[in-house]
Amino acid sequence: MDKNDIYIRFLEYGVEKDNFTLNELKQYLKLSDIEFKLVDNEVNGADTVARSNHYRPEESTNAHDEILQLSFRTKSDYFDFLELKAARKASREAKFLATFAIIISILAILVPIFSTQKVSIVETEQEVLSTIDANTDENTTTSK
Repeated sequence: MDKNDIYIRFLEYGVEKDNFTLNELKQYLKLSDIEFKLVDNEVNGADTVARSNHYRPEESTNAHDEILQLSFRTKSDYFDFLELKAARKASREAKFLATFAIIISILAILVPIFSTQKVSIVETEQEVLSTIDANTDENTTTSK
């Protein structure tokens, strides 16, 4: 499993559960020892979590039983990740719709070009002129 996938699953769990221990996290996410070590290094090496005053249940001396919470910065980063993920999805959808609109526009241009009958302007002008001449001849014969 990719390190980023483990980190995202860790963040999802941390956002879902307000307080948690590393042991609970390991059991819930079903992490292997190597994956757990990655998470443990992240928790201990960065300000990813806020410790609850280093509280441990009295019966445990294990550091993995310490109650943890995601820090505000980490939660903010996770929500930024979710927004970015949604923006990427919206971008893909907008790109698809724009491509679809371009195809429709091209078809709207091409269909009239290939589907209309070609009428010669010269023929139309000649018909108009002959009609005018015919009307003129009728008017001149009736007035005589």
